[in-house]
Amino acid sequence: MAQYRLKKNCENFTIVDGSDAGKKFVKGKIYNSVPTGYVAKFDAVPVEIPVPKDKEAAAETTTAKDKTVNKFIKKEEAIS
Repeated sequence: MAQYRLKKNCENFTIVDGSDAGKKFVKGKIYNSVPTGYVAKFDAVPVEIPVPKDKEAAAETTTAKDKTVNKFIKKEEAIS
């Protein structure tokens, strides 16, 4: 789901009428939706893709998988 934040050049504001009346929008806060008619005041927040904290653990996982595949290949060669 996309998320939004007020642009750097926009001031905090409160909507005074309509279905979003009373909602306050503040710089730095991230919102799940943008009020109708105010799209130009917001930027989309880039989605962060999770990265393994321990690169060695990720490498070991790949290595373990490769070892399993190599064992399977060796068995296939022995059968042939």
